[in-house]
Amino acid sequence: MPATARQHTNGSLPAAPRRKLSKAEAGRLASLERVIRAGLETFLRVGECLVAIHDEGLYRDQYDTFEAYCHSKWDLTRRRAYQLIDAARVAGRVSASADTLSAGTEISPPA
Repeated sequence: MPATARQHTNGSLPAAPRRKLSKAEAGRLASLERVIRAGLETFLRVGECLVAIHDEGLYRDQYDTFEAYCHSKWDLTRRRAYQLIDAARVAGRVSASADTLSAGTEISPPA
């Protein structure tokens, strides 16, 4: 029977021992991370577009509800549509907070 990784009590797998990546592995990691970055940006952009369609009622010409629009047009469940909307709104608030902090007074490290 093959050995299986034991999960921690929080459900995560134990950390793999650190070791240097080969050039091929480093290239593969960089390629995968580019896809993730693009996907995360797209994910947030989709959420922003859904926010605008929802908030501006842009679905109303062909659909009675936003939920019907999402289901019929994009095959999104109500839950998934609102998850995307919530993610975009949270990201917007985090970004605005970061901008406010960076524009504010300089924070000194503790003495």
